Amino acid sequence: MSLFDTVKDDDIIEEIKEIDLANLTPIDALNKLYQLQNKIKNRW
Repeated sequence: MSLFDTVKDDDIIEEIKEIDLANLTPIDALNKLYQLQNKIKNRW
């Protein structure tokens, strides 16, 4: 994996940017992290 591999993950980066951390419960944060992790795993 190189720094340039992240270019195809722009949708995930945007999704992370849009997360409202101030209003996220701990369980919601864990669920969101799990979802994002699965999206990344499914691309490799």
